[in-house]
Amino acid sequence: MKKVLLCIFGLLTISNTQAQGRDIVYDEISNIIVAESKPKIFTLAANYVFGTKQIQGIYTIDKHFFGFATYNYNRTTIEYTPLLGSRITEENNNNGYSFGGGYQNFGHVGKYKNLEVLTGFETQNAAVISYFTSHKDSPDRGDEYLEEKYYKIFTQFNMMKCRTNFDSGFSLKLSYFKFLKNPTYNGATNFFITPSYSFNYKLLKSKSLLLTSQIGLSFALHNFENSYQGDNFSFSQSDYVLGGILKFGIQYKFNFNKK
Repeated sequence: MKKVLLCIFGLLTISNTQAQGRDIVYDEISNIIVAESKPKIFTLAANYVFGTKQIQGIYTIDKHFFGFATYNYNRTTIEYTPLLGSRITEENNNNGYSFGGGYQNFGHVGKYKNLEVLTGFETQNAAVISYFTSHKDSPDRGDEYLEEKYYKIFTQFNMMKCRTNFDSGFSLKLSYFKFLKNPTYNGATNFFITPSYSFNYKLLKSKSLLLTSQIGLSFALHNFENSYQGDNFSFSQSDYVLGGILKFGIQYKFNFNKK
């Protein structure tokens, strides 16, 4: 088990580096987990996923139907060294939001008695400045500026075990992805698959305060491809995107049921 966890952590570390490339910026937000069957419960959550901060709200309309909305932003500066090259500083200014709804409590899979299915829409904006770290204070530091926008339409399936002191379970999200703006892959489309495992620990006597966590991967089903034919030259490029989820958060459940 220890070796498995080390392999997963290694994949997440590699994937986060690859997701923050010079041609594609991809911030994967955490999968939506409801795990609340009582009606008229509003759950407010604050999450941290790598450098991305996320505010999330979920409202259970009745025993089965619910709605959700999220806002996420990333204001970070990171440094990395390519396999061949000088150390690079990258300043991120990314933000986005998602919303949607779903249906829960419609069956069970073994001991997982809280099944949830949801669908939603997500859009993200990114502005990234990259430059050579050693030339940070130089007027000619080799700046590269990337601005992009993309959206996703997604469907997700969750199966959860809800206990008195904790919730745990698995989720699988399938997303249709399209670039609305990208200097290399403008208009390109893809499909992403995002499996994850979540564990929430309940605090207080009312169990309304929770510490939450999630681990997962998000990967494209195929490479992003681009080619251009000029009068005297040809250009082609291919990039694969792999993103990681390592979320820690806190959430509180507000009960709006009439006493």
